[in-house]
Amino acid sequence: MNNLQKKAQSSKLNITKKKQDKLIKIERKAAFRVWSISLDGASGNDLQELLEKVNSLSQRKISVSHLIRALVYLGKEIKEDKLLKALKEVY
Repeated sequence: MNNLQKKAQSSKLNITKKKQDKLIKIERKAAFRVWSISLDGASGNDLQELLEKVNSLSQRKISVSHLIRALVYLGKEIKEDKLLKALKEVY
């Protein structure tokens, strides 16, 4: 073995491998609560008409689920007296 080979062999021995960090994969599953609601004929028709109106204004198709989510959001933002008045009209 010549000097060049000895140097190459000794330099290989001096190299220490870096420890790799352990990668921890966390999988989160979204917890959705499934709701089932019953609507009378008039309310079902009102919801369908509202859905058609929204879809005519929107560039993409809106599902009933998204429409109901939007209505729930609006219900959170509305004043309490208006909400109570609407509930009285529905019942």
